Amino acid sequence: MSKSTILLSLTATLFLTPFASAADEPTLDQRLEKLAGTLERARKSGHIPGMSIAIVKDDEIIWARGFGLADIAGERAADENTIYAIGSTTKAFTATLTGMLVDEGKLTWDDPVTELLPYFDLQVRSEDENAACTLRDLLCHRHGFARMSLLWMNGEVGRKEVLMTGSGAEPWDDFRKGFHYCNVTYMAAGQAAGIAAETTWDDMMVDRIFSPLGMTSSTVTAAKALEDPRLAVGYRWKEDQETTEVFKMVTLNNIGPAGSVNSNVLDMAQWLRLQLGRGEVDGNRLISSDRLLETWEPQIEIGSGVSYGLGWMLHEIDGRDVVEHGGNIGGFSAQVGMMPEENLGYVLLTNLSVAPLQQSSLPMVFGALLEEWPDATDGSSADAKELELEQYAGTYIANFADFTDAEFKVLVLEDKLAVDIPGQQVFELKQPDAEGKWYFALTNQIAVSFQRNGRDAVVGLSVHQAGFQFEVPREGVAVEVVEAPPEFKKYVGTFVRAIGGKHIKILIQGGRLAMEDKGKVLEFNTPDADGHASLRARADFGATFKTDSDGKVVSLVFHGSSGDRLFTRLEEAPDPDLPTLEQIHALRKTEERVAAIQASGGSKVTGDIWVAQAGLRGELTVYTRGTDCFANHMDFGKFGRVDTVLRRDRAWSYNAMSGLDELSGTKLTQAILDHPSAVDGNWSDYFDSVEVLRSDTLDERAVYVVGLNKGDLPRRSYWIDAETGDVLKVEFITIEGPVRIPITMTYSGFELVNGIRSARQIEIENPASGRIVMTLKDRASGLELGDEVFSPPNSDDED
Repeated sequence: MSKSTILLSLTATLFLTPFASAADEPTLDQRLEKLAGTLERARKSGHIPGMSIAIVKDDEIIWARGFGLADIAGERAADENTIYAIGSTTKAFTATLTGMLVDEGKLTWDDPVTELLPYFDLQVRSEDENAACTLRDLLCHRHGFARMSLLWMNGEVGRKEVLMTGSGAEPWDDFRKGFHYCNVTYMAAGQAAGIAAETTWDDMMVDRIFSPLGMTSSTVTAAKALEDPRLAVGYRWKEDQETTEVFKMVTLNNIGPAGSVNSNVLDMAQWLRLQLGRGEVDGNRLISSDRLLETWEPQIEIGSGVSYGLGWMLHEIDGRDVVEHGGNIGGFSAQVGMMPEENLGYVLLTNLSVAPLQQSSLPMVFGALLEEWPDATDGSSADAKELELEQYAGTYIANFADFTDAEFKVLVLEDKLAVDIPGQQVFELKQPDAEGKWYFALTNQIAVSFQRNGRDAVVGLSVHQAGFQFEVPREGVAVEVVEAPPEFKKYVGTFVRAIGGKHIKILIQGGRLAMEDKGKVLEFNTPDADGHASLRARADFGATFKTDSDGKVVSLVFHGSSGDRLFTRLEEAPDPDLPTLEQIHALRKTEERVAAIQASGGSKVTGDIWVAQAGLRGELTVYTRGTDCFANHMDFGKFGRVDTVLRRDRAWSYNAMSGLDELSGTKLTQAILDHPSAVDGNWSDYFDSVEVLRSDTLDERAVYVVGLNKGDLPRRSYWIDAETGDVLKVEFITIEGPVRIPITMTYSGFELVNGIRSARQIEIENPASGRIVMTLKDRASGLELGDEVFSPPNSDDED
């Protein structure tokens, strides 16, 4: 149900292309024929089994058709009548229903939620002690709470109990300060609307939207959809195995207002007519124009140039407003997009989880219908254009933000350039503008430009995003080696912000001063006489370093998008000389640790789990055998289970929403690195290389920071206690399809168990789930654990 985003650097950005007016207007049939070919090529390259599209222009359905197969095994073709789950595009329905009730005076956008749902009292983080979440806050995701996905993924806990549990969640951010996508809070808005109308959200959907619009094929439950023979089979694409597998239909009734609608493109075209008609269809007004237009007004910024309204993502492109939203749920993905000033909109539904075409369809559809066609008489040939583009094709090595030695590949696809970004997708580029920037077809917020040497050869590219410019040299091109001047050492250290306790690191990288913040590294230019150092990637951002009377750097002020922020230096580790890796192993007693692990045989650890940002408690059971077998089981009772199992070179994951998934490729490698011995044992058993990076401090304790590398994965960083050798903190990036999630694990409460110093408490933080605290209680070793313990969850031993 989450929206796939492009993660190139520091901000989330979205998805549209500006269009010129046509000089030599083609016919509508010609435009649609061209669009059909573009969509079909994209469907095949995106491994999408089947999809359907409908386009509305000037209050008429001008095109509706299907592509591919709704059911691979049954060889059933997809068409305009095929039913799909539409996921989070449901949210706009919920916001519109709420607007209807505002029209009727039954509630206001700014009513506190507790007036209608007294059992859902979110404890927001605000300096105003009277601050309270309103319906508007819930409908635009500015409440400050994380996703709370564990509360609904099992599909078996009712809405009221989900909300009662969620009301015990701890906030992740300050109230109304940031965009935090959450299905549970959106469901709460729908529930509140139902109560205000003295009915239910489910009945309101039928009575106030489906029936008046003639959406007779639409339902709000998976059970109803499964009764319809037109329902598409949902699939997921296994990239590493290059196979398509069936994805069991997900039950979403317990968060219905956030994403449970199932529909086809003909019905959804009626929904588009209502939206583009500003609340009226065929003379029947369902919602006032004022209330509907309020749902299109920005409420909270998501990223540069992109805001969220009430159930809609909002952009302004060349003076045109774009209103859109995507949806992702197991086996299906959807995209609804409108360009209101052109009285144009479309819906695209597919039977594949997180289909790349979901977002890239925006420039495809709007471009096909609105942009100027190329002049066929310009004298150029396809061969000449391809030859011109070939000079840019090749591999470029990225080291910025989350990327470490990542290979960006520039490709020539037909007569256009594209960039293949590892772990994400292939992004098509538009033609360069007057400044030489090739913008992504998917978004006018990201572009690349190319650098040449004195012989006019292409030697690198720059990535431009949110005002930043990151340099990416071409593979094989010698990079300038810069030697850091000795005075740079005085800046190196850890700095903490007094408000909020945020930590940043100042270090030397590639001979330059740099700042590391949760795995992201930004380089500075050399500080000037006043101690100011601008960012190399963005000159108007930077830091001003403050010194005391002895010339010691004691603080810095970072100048960024949030204004000036003061950070005070923490005391440095007493010994600035780095130990060798061998000395680190000696400190940790690595050989003794490995011997103790081998001697302990099979082991079992049990404990408790507290998911702070969901208000949920559970039980933890972990089995290990040797260095290549482990089973991690998190049991949340009626809220479901989350399991990860590794057995030598195979691994599986299970949860109620995704079902059983055998892991491969990057996911398998990440599962191997999750083995407890990858922290407690011999690191060389798991990583390709290990290096001691620097001395540092962590909570006023002297530590050594070690970098561990495995294949193409982002580097992991371990913070090692300089006195005990304990691993106190681990930071890394986990890759989930096109999304990179930063994760921090903190270890505390160490005790000697079977000859190994082990932590009794582990805290895991990531921006999607928030903070998870695992408290380990009972340990047993010397167990005879057979392969059945390390078999796929909920299945028999496959061997």
